[in-house]
Amino acid sequence: MQLDGAGTNQDDRILIIGATNRPQEIDEAFLRRMSKRLYIPLPNKKSRKHLIESVIKKESEKNNKYNIEENEMEEILKITKGYSGSDLMGVCREAAMMPIRTIEDILEVSLDNIRDVILNDFKEAVNLIRPSVSEKTFNFYFEWNKNFGSFQYEEKDE
Repeated sequence: MQLDGAGTNQDDRILIIGATNRPQEIDEAFLRRMSKRLYIPLPNKKSRKHLIESVIKKESEKNNKYNIEENEMEEILKITKGYSGSDLMGVCREAAMMPIRTIEDILEVSLDNIRDVILNDFKEAVNLIRPSVSEKTFNFYFEWNKNFGSFQYEEKDE
């Protein structure tokens, strides 16, 4: 109702952007007015790697030390399939805390005595931080996009 008449003046420049994780609740009349409907998928393997490497780089600049080999990164990427960007941030934060949790006398420790973050820290973090999007929900979004989305998306975790 609020959009009726918007953009009737030739000089009007209106861009409306909306986001939801409940597309099934969008009114059909409103849906018709949204000419482009984009489904933003969960991060694929390449995106997860970029996100995790960005966090590691940023944390390394703050004196947090990481010791993750390329083959270990592949394992991290495998165990984080289905995680959202927010979920991945939680996993990285949790993994970064693991070395601190192993310190017995926190009052007497120096930065040099804190061990590196390693693969096992990520494995433990994944046990504590679960994906926030269930497979059922993911399948629903995928199906909704197939029916109403402006672009078709093929799931690839490459």
